[in-house]
Amino acid sequence: MQAEALVEWASLEVLAVPPSTDLPPASGDLTANQGYRLPNPGLDSDFVSTVFAGDPGLFVRLSDCEYGWNPTHEDLNEIDLHLEPGQTISSGVFTNGWDEHGTAVAGVSVGLVNEYGVSGMAPGVEFHTYPEWTDEEGFRRVTCITNAIANSNAGDVVLLEMQTVGLGGGYGPAELDLGVWTAVKVGTDAGVVVVGAAGNGNQNLDSATYASYLARGDSGAILVGAGSANTNHDKLSFSTYGARVDVQAWGTAVTTTGYGTVQYNGSDEDQWYTNGFNGTSSASSLTAPSCAVIQAVQLQYFGTPLTSPEMRDLLIATGWAQGTGGHIGPAVNIRAALESLLSGTAAPAFEAAGDVAIRAEPNPFRDRTRIRFDAAPSRDVAVDVFDVAGRRVRALPTAAGRPDRETTWDGRDEAGLLLAPGVYFLRVRDGEDSRTGRVVLSR
Repeated sequence: MQAEALVEWASLEVLAVPPSTDLPPASGDLTANQGYRLPNPGLDSDFVSTVFAGDPGLFVRLSDCEYGWNPTHEDLNEIDLHLEPGQTISSGVFTNGWDEHGTAVAGVSVGLVNEYGVSGMAPGVEFHTYPEWTDEEGFRRVTCITNAIANSNAGDVVLLEMQTVGLGGGYGPAELDLGVWTAVKVGTDAGVVVVGAAGNGNQNLDSATYASYLARGDSGAILVGAGSANTNHDKLSFSTYGARVDVQAWGTAVTTTGYGTVQYNGSDEDQWYTNGFNGTSSASSLTAPSCAVIQAVQLQYFGTPLTSPEMRDLLIATGWAQGTGGHIGPAVNIRAALESLLSGTAAPAFEAAGDVAIRAEPNPFRDRTRIRFDAAPSRDVAVDVFDVAGRRVRALPTAAGRPDRETTWDGRDEAGLLLAPGVYFLRVRDGEDSRTGRVVLSR
């Protein structure tokens, strides 16, 4: 058809794809129970949509390393969980019910956005799964971590949903094992963001018992402790703690897929949910998708990824202060992290060129920003707005005859349509002089 002289172009169009379907009997909508998606005491993942436009899967992938998952769960069955090639999850995982753990993690991260069940914190992020117990290789913790890291690019996120018994007799982070620590260090040195559970053994990593572990130095991973699901952000009694634990998130009352404390069809695990996912497992499962969406915004706006230590520093600097208990760090606050990240694009960084200077306030902005520029009163000044592709989207009105002139922009194009959140460029021209700079539109 394309070869016909009268045909300008032709393409194949797929048949309509039906929306995700709730398995019978109908499951309830549990999103109202996902308080962790909301502002304090939650992590405020819902804020991401106000500053990010597009598919986060184009920017970052999230890999989960643990025992197993249920890919046929009704809130996950239209998502490719990208099981590690060549590996079959051991039947022992399902016999022990350990796949429920991974199912819960997947629901928190990428659960389908629909009319039932839960909605993931990072919907659209490319989710990969690396099992640590398989038919082909048996127990393979270090191998699955190494492969997850090797298949990641700089900026991608690898989650270690695992713990190990420390020298103090209780559970601590998996990186207490030298093999895991070495794999993690290689990954973070290569730019991969690694998030790990601190462990549920109430171990004090600052004690002399763990001196040999601390002597290795910083692996670069973000270790996550279990905190309360309220604005106190207290350490929960079981969480491992110490200066090496970086941040905290909810270690209790997390609603997600799996386990079956909330059931809609009895023994059908594909319709099982829980309102009690907990421990440093739930805390790290909340933190990893937080890192993924923050990284997606970072890449969309600036083009270069944050390293694991940089992501860690950002979360620490912008989190809610910890309450009582041994040190597990501040509670992750996605909104504050993104606002801090985007404040680096503030217009006062614009410099003068010739007789022209420009600044926009506020920046970032939601509804309207005031753009002020200095130029000789006798000159006509043109102020244009361009998108990141270099297309002019708006010519702003200006007024001559004032030494300190200004105009405003409402985030709309020439047709009056609201533009997508993101970075835009202002160009001020005064005769032969011109200057450009960035302004950030959020919603």
